[in-house]
Amino acid sequence: MAWDVWEQLKSGAAERQSAGMRLNQLEPGGGAPAPERYGDLRVGQADLARIGRKAFGLYNDLWDKGRRAVPSSESAAGALSRGGFALGGGLRRVATRWDEQMASLREACAHISNHMTVSTKLHAGATTTSTG
Repeated sequence: MAWDVWEQLKSGAAERQSAGMRLNQLEPGGGAPAPERYGDLRVGQADLARIGRKAFGLYNDLWDKGRRAVPSSESAAGALSRGGFALGGGLRRVATRWDEQMASLREACAHISNHMTVSTKLHAGATTTSTG
């Protein structure tokens, strides 16, 4: 390739990049739309309760269905390890990590469910008190 062809390709690429690249900025002269154009966020008690029920249902499903493979994976990992296969340790690690991730996801679902329950009560004008 001749030097002048290389220089043409480089300058053409630079022109295309500078004209097409706009990260983290608005168009010149543009501005963000005013928040009042969109109104207030509104949510009803039924919406909050429905979200809470769905999160609680997902919490239960993750325990019932999300862990189905863990016992058999752990069993297979043990059998492979006893048989001298290095794969056993890897499979055990995968099963353990899966279980940890499921626990984290379940915790997040429980948090959402609990938060929606409290929010529903607060929006209904009820107060929550703790006894103990």
